[in-house]
Amino acid sequence: MRDVQRGGLGYLAINGSGCIAYDVGVGKTMTGILSIAQAMQSGMCSRPLIVVPNQTYESWLTEIGGKKDRNGEIELTGVLPQYKVNDLYNLGEKYINKLRNKKGKIVGVEENSISIITYEGMRKLAFNEETWEEVGRDFYKILNQGEGMSDRDRTALYDKVRMTMGHGMKDSMLEIEDLGFDFMLLDEAHNSKKVFTQVKGRMDA
Repeated sequence: MRDVQRGGLGYLAINGSGCIAYDVGVGKTMTGILSIAQAMQSGMCSRPLIVVPNQTYESWLTEIGGKKDRNGEIELTGVLPQYKVNDLYNLGEKYINKLRNKKGKIVGVEENSISIITYEGMRKLAFNEETWEEVGRDFYKILNQGEGMSDRDRTALYDKVRMTMGHGMKDSMLEIEDLGFDFMLLDEAHNSKKVFTQVKGRMDA
């Protein structure tokens, strides 16, 4: 490990979350992988989810779990070979089938396993009604502060918040609670910029 990676890992471990904004080639991916390992070994999580762009997906799979040749022989050793890696890619039907039991019911991923999906796959995840009631409405209240919003604007904001949280999105296919994910790492987090929004009203001092 480089000192800068060690520093980033220490920051994430102490704070429980954070943003690693190293320049190209400094080692964001390795720092992210080691932060997952630290979180799992410390008991912070047991079913982490990594969300990555399409173009880096195979690299993450290889760096974490390694790579085997056609004969099943290890061609490249991964950083965390002790953990099962759930290859969920874009959560297409064949990947969703990996999450079903023998009766066809969606079940959570195994404990002490690492799941990787693309941003396309993340758009197919949604929160259930209970989580929406607990978190979504509070999120809406925060964004609905201030004055100057019409009833129409408030309704539009309410719908946008529901969409932002994946609740009611037409592409959503799975409820995240059913899968058991308890930690998230975003590679190239700027890909999530459309998730964020801002308070629409304005408060007078």
